[in-house]
Order: sequence, then structure tokens, then C-alpha cells
Amino acid sequence: MGICPKPLLATLDSSLRTKRITRKQRVKRSRRRAGGFEIERRRNHEVKRKVRTLKKLVPNSSNSQGLDGLFRDTADYILALEMRIQFMQVMVNKFSSCTPDDVKIE
Repeated sequence: MGICPKPLLATLDSSLRTKRITRKQRVKRSRRRAGGFEIERRRNHEVKRKVRTLKKLVPNSSNSQGLDGLFRDTADYILALEMRIQFMQVMVNKFSSCTPDDVKIE
């Protein structure tokens, strides 16, 4: 019987390392093979999902014309929300400075 110059653990470790490397290379190759078409399809799916979510968030966006219309409706909705916030802040400041005697309920 011959004596192996390398310890057994070292050879096992190196063989596992080469298996890991080849597995990584296979994954990289398969990603490369999928190419632009697969990546483009994933991106399209992500964009469509985000557009659907935006349509759910913005009221009356279902009747907007295309993405431009949706983005315009979204910008208008954001402006309307900001105006509501400003109005509520004014009302809070107004009523917080009043005493209970100042408020008359008719």
C-alpha cells in the first residue's frame, strides 16, 4: 500500500472546493445562456406588478390613458394629499390655540 503525500482531509476539502466552483460556473453559464430575453422578461414582470400596485393606490387611475396618464394622475393625487395635510395642520393649529370657551357649538 502506498502512502498518500497529502492528508485525507486536505484532499476532501479541495475536491469539495472544486465541486463548489464548478457548480458556481454552471449557474453563471445558465444565467448567461438565458441572456437578455430572460432578464428583460423579469424586468417587464416587475414593472407591470409595480404599475398594478400604483393603479390600486391612486383613485380613478383605472380610466387613465397609458403610463403617462397614470403618472399624471399620481402626481395630481400627491398634490391633493399635500394640500389636505396643509389644511389639517392649519385646523389643528387653529383649534389647539383656542380655549374651550372660544368654541361655540350651534
